[in-house]
Amino acid sequence: MADFEKTIQMYVFEETLDDTFGLLKGRKLTDVINKEHENVKYLKGHKLPENIHAEPDLVTACKDADYLVFVLPHQFIGKALDSLVGKIKPTAVSMSLVKGLYNPEKNNMRLLSTVITEKLKTPCGVLMGANVANEVAEGAFCETTIAFQDENHGEVFKKLLQTPDFRVNVIKDAKNAELCGALKVLCRRNLIERVLIGSLVGALPVHVVEYCGLRCWDM
Repeated sequence: MADFEKTIQMYVFEETLDDTFGLLKGRKLTDVINKEHENVKYLKGHKLPENIHAEPDLVTACKDADYLVFVLPHQFIGKALDSLVGKIKPTAVSMSLVKGLYNPEKNNMRLLSTVITEKLKTPCGVLMGANVANEVAEGAFCETTIAFQDENHGEVFKKLLQTPDFRVNVIKDAKNAELCGALKVLCRRNLIERVLIGSLVGALPVHVVEYCGLRCWDM
């Protein structure tokens, strides 16, 4: 894509591979990704594009970026954001793929996109859908929703991510899209499954069902 830098910096938490990885034992995960172009620990069997560079230092990976994509377990997002405060471009735009809610204080539950904007002072949208990493990597047809209050930002990310096998829809309703992503996590943990797989599902608007990724239940 002529509009974007060729090399994509990807932050990877550094790990040393153990003896379960055979001949790769003792090598750093980032070294394996950069030389073998495969994340042998978390996405085994799928080659990554050669323009992806695994970087073990979060600030180094993000400091020159115009567009930031957050894909971390939600419990680590606060620490990651704190390390980036004052270290990124003031014009950067963020997008979160993290599903969950932020509530380390136990009494102040917030959307993760809101926390990203508060800490980094960047606009932040979300990408939510019923997708599994292995299916996307295998080229199975997948759909997702990108939501930004400023849809122009969403269109940029759509240009970056959409392929013939990965269909992207852009909307403005970022808060509800993110809430539905968090709801999907709860469903997977069976915390509210009895409520949803019953009378409530039939009453949910189709777009809410899609945001939540509940089509996997063949309703």
